[in-house]
Amino acid sequence: MIWHIYKKELIDCLRDRKTIIFSVLIPILLNVGIIFFADKMMDSDQTDSMSVAVTKDSDASVIDWLKNDENIKVIESRNPLSAVEQGKALAALKVPDDFSSEVRKMKSPEVTVYTDSASMNSGATADYIQNILNKHREAIVSERLDQLNVNSQTMAPFNVVEKEYLKKMMAL
Repeated sequence: MIWHIYKKELIDCLRDRKTIIFSVLIPILLNVGIIFFADKMMDSDQTDSMSVAVTKDSDASVIDWLKNDENIKVIESRNPLSAVEQGKALAALKVPDDFSSEVRKMKSPEVTVYTDSASMNSGATADYIQNILNKHREAIVSERLDQLNVNSQTMAPFNVVEKEYLKKMMAL
């Protein structure tokens, strides 16, 4: 009896075009539209538009590190902070002009990255720049350890390895 009533109601719903359109087609189209919109918003490709302003008298080695990365566009400016304020660059970099000589003397010169706190792209650019600088810092540390005949494991006492755990189903 219940099956007969359900079958009759289902056939009535499928006969009515408005019901099919409003209950099936429109929700499908809206969900697909929302997915495409969210995908467009998330896929803004920040790496294509990373611009960094530096002073013209900055140390060439750091500028070369940035120029060698295909995702960063280096803009040389007299005042890098004003370039960030005007929106010409997402971040500004202050590098001492004697950076290379200070590093060779085993000193620690300071590199400053300026960002616009209101811009998410600016923060992402700063993180990307810091990753580049950290990579080169690790290379310099490794080189210094080799010069001092210190084993590199001294600086890295342990390693963390991530592996996937697959739970095996046991037959009963």
